Amino acid sequence: MLLTGSRQLLAQTEIALTFPFKRMVLQRGTNNQARVEIAGNYYRPLDRIEARVVPIRAGWGTATNWQSIQEAPQKGAFLGALTLSGGWYRLEVRGVYQNNYTVIAADTMGVGEVLVIAGQSNAQGYTQPSQRDPADERVICINNYYDNGFSSDPPIPVFSKLKANSFITPFGISAWSWGPLADYLAQSLNVPVLLYNAARYSTNVKNWRESAEGIRTVNQYCSSCPNESDRYLPDGIPYGNLKVVLNQLASLTGLRAVLWHQGESDSYPANTSSESYYGDLKAIIERSRADCGRNVSWMVARVSYTPDENSAGHTWQPIIEAQNQVIANVANVFAGPNTDLINVPRAGTGIEGYVHFSGNGHYEHGKAWADLLASADFLNRSQPLAAQPLVQLQAECAGTNRVRLSAGQLPAYNWSNGTVNSIITVDGGTYLARSRNPAIGSGITVFSQPYRVPDRPMVSSSLAQTDQNGNFSYCQGTPIKFSTQYQASVSWNTGATGPVLENVTRAGEYIATFQDVLGCSYRSSTAFVKEYAPPARPVITADGNPEFCQGTVRTLTAQSASARSYFWNTGSTGSSVQASGTRWYAARVIDNNGCLSGWSDSIRTKQYATPARPVIQTNRPLINNSFFNICANETLLATASASDSTYRWSNGQTSPSVSLSVQGSYTVQAVGKGNCVSAASEAISVQVLSVPAKPIVAASGPLAFCDGNSVTLTNFGNTATGWFRNGTQIAPSAVAVARTTGEYVARVTDRNNCSNYSDKLIVTAVPLPDTPVITQEGPFTLKANARVQGNRYIWHMGTDSVITSTFFLKPPKEGVFTVQTEIRNDILPFPSFTCRSARSQPFPYLYDPTAGDFVVFPNPSSDGRIKLETKANWKNVQIEVVRPDGVVLFIGQAEVFDQQRWIELGRRPGLYVIIIKADGLRATRRVLITP
Repeated sequence: MLLTGSRQLLAQTEIALTFPFKRMVLQRGTNNQARVEIAGNYYRPLDRIEARVVPIRAGWGTATNWQSIQEAPQKGAFLGALTLSGGWYRLEVRGVYQNNYTVIAADTMGVGEVLVIAGQSNAQGYTQPSQRDPADERVICINNYYDNGFSSDPPIPVFSKLKANSFITPFGISAWSWGPLADYLAQSLNVPVLLYNAARYSTNVKNWRESAEGIRTVNQYCSSCPNESDRYLPDGIPYGNLKVVLNQLASLTGLRAVLWHQGESDSYPANTSSESYYGDLKAIIERSRADCGRNVSWMVARVSYTPDENSAGHTWQPIIEAQNQVIANVANVFAGPNTDLINVPRAGTGIEGYVHFSGNGHYEHGKAWADLLASADFLNRSQPLAAQPLVQLQAECAGTNRVRLSAGQLPAYNWSNGTVNSIITVDGGTYLARSRNPAIGSGITVFSQPYRVPDRPMVSSSLAQTDQNGNFSYCQGTPIKFSTQYQASVSWNTGATGPVLENVTRAGEYIATFQDVLGCSYRSSTAFVKEYAPPARPVITADGNPEFCQGTVRTLTAQSASARSYFWNTGSTGSSVQASGTRWYAARVIDNNGCLSGWSDSIRTKQYATPARPVIQTNRPLINNSFFNICANETLLATASASDSTYRWSNGQTSPSVSLSVQGSYTVQAVGKGNCVSAASEAISVQVLSVPAKPIVAASGPLAFCDGNSVTLTNFGNTATGWFRNGTQIAPSAVAVARTTGEYVARVTDRNNCSNYSDKLIVTAVPLPDTPVITQEGPFTLKANARVQGNRYIWHMGTDSVITSTFFLKPPKEGVFTVQTEIRNDILPFPSFTCRSARSQPFPYLYDPTAGDFVVFPNPSSDGRIKLETKANWKNVQIEVVRPDGVVLFIGQAEVFDQQRWIELGRRPGLYVIIIKADGLRATRRVLITP
């Protein structure tokens, strides 16, 4: 029962954490705290031991600062404690010597809830495909499987995350319903949960009571079996499994409660009476408290569901009544769930299948327990059992490689190596003592701190060779070094000290001795060392030029007369290598003594890649899959496939693309580095055809005109003709009508489909001006509005027309007006021409009889800008702006008042007078400027 694990190597260098065990969970008290004992060993002198905890995840507990747990530790072992809140932690321990810290020893542990399950098969569980691993990493079990009771103490517990098919010490077969219970509980309480499972299949309440009283009890399901071993349950079973937890394991971890799920075996066909069940269960509870020496809490489920002779679900009420009586009358017993209502009907196979939970029933069952266990009533009133304090071990030297351990005055010590004595003498390993302490209960087990005795030093060397007997050898001129697993207090038989023996350059015997803080010496086995001369350096030869193109095979060979094996700088281990790529090659050899030669002279190879065979792509298709036809005025564009090489065409050109206009056959090769040439591409064949004469063309009129007009174009070619505008064919004949702007060319095509084109004819069709829209801009003014204004405007009223150079018109009389706009175009070399818009929509114009002969608007004005307009075209006009007090602000002249005029009066509010005079006429208007 020797403790081993990942922390062992660390323990032998600086400090070892031996308790709590990895992933161990300790029961918290009703105040959410637990006193956690911390034990270990140290291997250098220390002034004190410090510890702290850090939550594994944020919110999973309360971190502590470094705290001293033991001042001036003695004899290489320490034992102290921290008070921790519920949580899941990384526990870290360090030593302090003269204000310097050792390396940290650490393990995961927790403070939370510890529960033990008892009962029959629906509590013990078995594997089912529907079960899943608990999601929360804080759900823990001891995954050591114990069978049918105990005649001695259990082995050292190994704590691990509970999985679907984990064994749960001491007798649980799988996670069953308890994995979901612990998952729910860990999430709701935010603490880790440790499970024990002491349940036993096919047991009734009488079996539990009789085995608790030391009576070998009958298996009711095999009472008539011919073999006596089948008719009785094993000695101490089923209660012995629960006793192990209460009497021993609970001393290490503490315990919150026993979860009792039993009753199906006392239902049909046993039909146990209420009085018998009550008495037996009460006796079991009382016995459990005597065995653990404390008033352990129980939670009792109401359970009796079992199939009758017709495989129908059956509840036996007397058992439920007995369970309720125990809950009501026995102190520190709490009501568990009513499981007869869960997962009903149960859809298993056979009689047992109608009893056991399956599928989601496990999660419903576990959740029902978890809700009650997480309730404030249970957490506040239940009486959790704290872990028992550890007994401190004493150690002293007992000769080289030996230590004498003692564990105080308690009787009947059992040690983890199987020794039964108060004192043991041992060599390297971890040892744990346990005993009964009648002072705290009916033989309650107490445990010592685990004590890590150093192992003998192990002499090793990464540079030396070893034979089958473990003897070392080295090659002359190559110093080696020896080391041990210890980092301090090491001496060598050469007189050197320290964990590493450097520069070993002679044959001989080497021994390392480690001395711990007790002064005990641990001596290694003798390391025998022999020296050999190294072999000569090999010579490398090549079977050709070391610079070569891809596809050339080049072999390099290392030649040596004493080689047992070869080692190349490429990692190859044969005498020859196939050179590839550009690199340096060198080799060493190893002789029969394992000695390594020096590196050979290196040889550099350089391999040039042979370009891939190019493929020619063209801008026109093959004729009959064999050649290309091109006309004499055309070229065939041939392009080699992409490459980072240069190119070599069969016509001497070297560009990636070539224009071919000469009849012939063509190929291309890619030329790479090192002048490595690819295979030639497949050949392409080119034939050149003559073209017809250039066509003569003529136009029927000017090539520039207003939109809506056209010009006729004629092609005087002698072969098939056609016309194109901007590259698109518009007529397949000799004549085309051009109506839109563009570049027009004529084409002639012969029977070989070779074409020739005329000179370009540039046709311009000028868009017509936009159709204007008439708006009235004042009492006496019309306006022609257009997106693009013309050069002049033709106003129409009936058969009369007026031409203006601006877009305004002061109508000479009332009537319905339309307007057109004209734009003059000058496009060389053609004569000027004018394009006229369509007429506007008619606009009826009437004089405003209230306007008079002279108007001012807007009035009032908010921005100081006003328009002046007269009905008639007054001549020799003078305009004045006068304030009411007679001050003249503005005087202006106009030879003819034939259109609207603007005056800026400014933004100063007030009343102004506008006076207009013309050839004996005089008119006055008042204008108000508002703020």
